Parts: sequence; C-alpha cells; structure tokens
Amino acid sequence: MDQNKILQANRNLSKEISRSYNAEHLFCNQIWNSYWIDIKFISGILKTKKEPIILDVGCGTGLLSKAFLELGYTLYALDLSQDMLDLYKNPGKGELIKICAEIEKFFKENTQKYDLIMFAASLHHIYEYKKVVRMALEALEENGLIFIFNEPLKKRSLLELFDAFINKLIHSPKKVIPTVYNHLFKKNSDAVLADYYLNHERLDMEWIIKKMPKIIQIHHYPLVTYSIMYQLLEKLEIKNWFSLIAQK
Repeated sequence: MDQNKILQANRNLSKEISRSYNAEHLFCNQIWNSYWIDIKFISGILKTKKEPIILDVGCGTGLLSKAFLELGYTLYALDLSQDMLDLYKNPGKGELIKICAEIEKFFKENTQKYDLIMFAASLHHIYEYKKVVRMALEALEENGLIFIFNEPLKKRSLLELFDAFINKLIHSPKKVIPTVYNHLFKKNSDAVLADYYLNHERLDMEWIIKKMPKIIQIHHYPLVTYSIMYQLLEKLEIKNWFSLIAQK
C-alpha cells in the first residue's frame, strides 16, 4: 500500500467528518471512567515534573486530550488536518499549541522533548506506525511517558459493528448507507483506508510492547457506545481494543 494514499485518505476523511466527529465518536461510561483513571494516574506522575509538556499525536478535534488542558498542562496538538484542528477548542487553563503537519515530517524536523506523548485512537491511522513509535520514544524526556489509547487488536466483532451501526443511524443517518457500501464494496475508499490498521491489517502489539522501555499497564476492552453492549461483550470476553501506559 502507498503511504501517500493513506495520508490523503485521512486528509479527505477529516475534512468530510470533522464537524460530526465528536457526535459520532461517543463512548460508553465504562470506557470514559477507565480513561479518566488513566488521566489521573498520568497526571500524578506529571505533577512531579517542572512545567511538563505534552504532545498529542493525531489529536483530531481534541476529544481525548483536552482533559490535560482542563488540568492546566501545556499541550502540543499535532494533526495533518487543519479542519480538525480548527475545531479543537481549549476548555481549560492549560496552554494549547496547534500544529498542522505530517507526523513523520514533524518528528524529523522537531527537536523539542516531551514529558508525555499520547496516541489516542490515532496509531491505527498511521501507515508507518512503527517508525513513528520509534521517533516518539526518541522525543521523550528521560522518565517520560507514552500513552496509547483506543487501538484495535482485531477486526471488530459483529456486536461491535452493530453498536457502531446504531450510533451512526442516530447521529448521522444520511451516512449509514454510504458507510456500509464503502466497507463492503469499496475497500480503497477514504473511509476504509484512513482506518488502515482497523480495516486492512492489524497493529503488531507484540512489537509495540517490545519497543516500550517499561510497561506500566496494559488494558484490554471492547470499544462501544452503549453500556449494555459493553457489558455483553465483557461477558463474552470479546476485548478487541487496548490501551497502555509506558515509561522511558
């Protein structure tokens, strides 16, 4: 697969869905509760550092990193889509610096070191994710943290697809038929290519774990919108998504 095609697919898709992104990416209470536990844990470590700096790689609209701004941290928001960045509003007392750039190019040209680098539901969009992970580790301060959140291990189960279908039907009903058509018949459409390591291949979690200097925690779970579906998938032990926190 051509990396440039993946980049362009992400640009095109971001432009198309930016304004509906937050409404379409709702998570059940169990996932948000787990996320806030992670945020508080990470914040406890960051508080021991003098003026810690955070980099959110593939930040989108800031749905998953604005919590750090609410806690008062300085956050660099990196995304290749200006449409997404335009919708990232600072909700807190921290400083928000927006950067529109390709991720690999940014790491090559940037010499800044960070106390936390996070990939929140973004790693599976990055075709050369192994190269980017290596670059991120090099850009970490000593004892800095890597936070990877909401990344797929396997293809979505039928129950997860049903959950996503219901969510789309409620929040973007006009997109239901095109979305289903693209996933069934247009494997090279922007919507399918942009989520490359969800729809085409899988992230190599074993490689990711081996590259992490020190794993603090790994969590496996189902990623769904509705709590009742989360409970059902937990009962069936279908946990196709993961998050991890690691330290340099």
